[in-house]
Amino acid sequence: MKKIFLIFTLFSVNAFSQIGINTSSPQAMLDVEGDTRIATTESLTTTPTYVLTVDDNQIVKKVPINSLGGGANVVKNRIYAIVPKNADQKLTTRGTNYNVTFDGEISGINTSSLSVSSDQTSLNFPANKAFKVTGMVGIRGRNSGTASNTNPGYITSKFVAGTGSTLIISTQGYVESSTEAYDDGGVTNPIIIFTTGTSGGSIQLSARYDGGSAGTTGYYLAGAPTDKSIGTYFIIEEL
Repeated sequence: MKKIFLIFTLFSVNAFSQIGINTSSPQAMLDVEGDTRIATTESLTTTPTYVLTVDDNQIVKKVPINSLGGGANVVKNRIYAIVPKNADQKLTTRGTNYNVTFDGEISGINTSSLSVSSDQTSLNFPANKAFKVTGMVGIRGRNSGTASNTNPGYITSKFVAGTGSTLIISTQGYVESSTEAYDDGGVTNPIIIFTTGTSGGSIQLSARYDGGSAGTTGYYLAGAPTDKSIGTYFIIEEL
């Protein structure tokens, strides 16, 4: 049955039909009686919260928002988290993929459902769910012996679905340091959408440096944010 949902909507009808809410004998074009709530402004924490639905026969009904797939509990029961990287990580060989290590504290909603592998390169997710993860990758520049070096360069990055995860989409990221003469660094964030199986699933973030402007003696992937870097971290959203 086709339904039209009216939420916080003012409208006019040029017709002679009458619609009654909580009354079978409407006395006006739209006649509301009783405690029907139209376009309610109740808090999402109130249960239930209602909207009006009008079907093809112009029958108006009150329907709980939760039955339409929304409501505060839906958000509260999902996982939203950030997993940061604290220490700098050196990429030592050009053209080699390195799994980014994550050594920071997981923060957000329902973080007890997430864990980092013992080698800190994989993030483990609970079973039978779908996620979108965005990577924020910070770099310091080409290596000249210390992590504080700021010679310009760039790296690429990409999420990889691990054991138990089914890849839906993964886009490649790109980061160019902003320490060049014209301060023209840029960022394209890597993104992955995936589902987990009956035993859960995992993902890794793979990074590499390449190309002449990236130097030849190694590369430092930034940890926590500094005045030279945005830092490196995951942003997790359960779908």
